[in-house]
Amino acid sequence: MGMQISQLNVRRSIFISTPQRHVWSEFETFERFQAWYSTGHELETYEPKTSGLIEQNVTINGVEHPLGGVINVFKAEEEISFSYNWFTERAWSVPTFITIRLCPCFEGTLVEHFHHGFDRLGGKAASELQRYEAGWTSHHLERLKDICENQGLNEEFDLNPIA
Repeated sequence: MGMQISQLNVRRSIFISTPQRHVWSEFETFERFQAWYSTGHELETYEPKTSGLIEQNVTINGVEHPLGGVINVFKAEEEISFSYNWFTERAWSVPTFITIRLCPCFEGTLVEHFHHGFDRLGGKAASELQRYEAGWTSHHLERLKDICENQGLNEEFDLNPIA
């Protein structure tokens, strides 16, 4: 079972016209995950497995701020969820979470990106939710879509393997 998405969450989603297993291939290695998830953040560490680490760096006003956490769920072709916190004075007392889910939809895949767990922040929950609601865009997901639908056409990928 995947991670429970808390009520206070930021959700972005995108439809990708390729099968779920093709989309998931972009989660399987550091290089592939970095190609789309490093838009806006620089991916420093990615260990694609349960209990693996994700560490990123983002530059805000010319200053680098590291953040990341531990992968709680790594379920092939379905979900990756990881804790999400700053490694600096910006850190919350407890982490929030990032969950990315892949679901079959029509002839392709619906990819949902959640930033959730704001309810864990107590009195800061509402203001932090609003701040991240205003900050998250779908640029990561748009890059993933581009890779899966366009660049993937040049790779050999058997979309209809014989079982």
